[in-house]
Amino acid sequence: MSKLNLDNSVDDLEKELEEKRKAQAAAIGEVEPEEEVDRNEDATDTAIKAILLSQGLTPEDIATIKEKFGRLFVYPWNDDKIYVYRPLIRKEYNLLRTLVNDSEEMKTKVIERCVVFPVMTRESLESELAGIQEVLSEIIFRSSGFINPEEAMAWIREI
Repeated sequence: MSKLNLDNSVDDLEKELEEKRKAQAAAIGEVEPEEEVDRNEDATDTAIKAILLSQGLTPEDIATIKEKFGRLFVYPWNDDKIYVYRPLIRKEYNLLRTLVNDSEEMKTKVIERCVVFPVMTRESLESELAGIQEVLSEIIFRSSGFINPEEAMAWIREI
């Protein structure tokens, strides 16, 4: 089994998602590499990269994931466990909604699809702490644009 989750389990969307990811990667590629290298990393960024490297995720792996999925996020659960995940796109979310009727099953499916490191399966979720499914699914949804109305209202400004 690969250490990276690079598979898309919903075959119908694979081609369309790949095109979307390429467009996102091209947009990200517009940033000058020098700017990225010159960016001041804080201690947290450095620590996260060190933990990911110790867990077997190399900079080359991260580049591969970004090339396939575009935007990536990290969630440091504790000092030695970090999850790397990507957001859902709207079409993917709508397709999952048609396939899954149960909210717990939806959370599991979202985690299986979006957590790219470590690979998360239904079986591996069973051995995680009880709250990790709730936390991971919530941060994936939030990173995908799902926020509560009160938060959305806080961002509204009249111009």
